[in-house]
Amino acid sequence: MYVSTTERIDVIHTSCVSGCSKLNLTALPCLPRARKSLMKYDTPDAIYNRPAALFVAGFTGAPPMNLVDCTVTDGAADLGGVRVPLPADLAARAAGRSPLKFGVRPENLRLASAAGDIEVPAEVSLLEPLGAETLVTLKLGSTEMVARCPASFRHPPGTAVTLHVNPMHLHLFDAASGAALH
Repeated sequence: MYVSTTERIDVIHTSCVSGCSKLNLTALPCLPRARKSLMKYDTPDAIYNRPAALFVAGFTGAPPMNLVDCTVTDGAADLGGVRVPLPADLAARAAGRSPLKFGVRPENLRLASAAGDIEVPAEVSLLEPLGAETLVTLKLGSTEMVARCPASFRHPPGTAVTLHVNPMHLHLFDAASGAALH
C-alpha cells in the first residue's frame, strides 16, 4: 500500500508483528492488517513532525526520535544535569506535570548554529559511520541522544561539543498518558 504525502494515514498502537519494524511513511505494509488503539490520524508529515503521542514519536523515523526522562522547572527541561531552555508556551503547558519525556529528532540536533537556536553542551560517546552520514551518540547530562551528522564527522569519544537545536523542534510528552504537550 502506498500513500502520497497529501493522503491521511492511521498510525496504530501495535507492534506490527507482521515483520514491519520501522514505519516508512510512504510504504505501510503492516498498518492495514491490525487496528488496535487508534492513536493518530493525520498526514505523514504531521505524524513525523508533530506526533500526538509518545508511541508515535518513538515508532516513526530511523533512527527514531530521542526520548528521555526530564523534569521542567523555570522554563527549562532538565535532562539529568543539562538544562535545555524551552519555548515559553511549551514550558507553560508542562508546568506542574510529572513525569515527562523530552523528545527531539536526530536530524534536529546539529553542530552548526542558525539564528534562534538553543545551544546544548554534550560529549561524544559513540560514532556510527554509515557512508552518507554518521550517527553520533552523545551524552547530555545523565542521558544519551543520537544526532544525525555529516559523514565527515570524526570527533573521538570524549570530545566536548556544542549542539544546536531550533526550539520549535523540541517535544514534551506526558510519560503516564503518552500524550504530547502541543
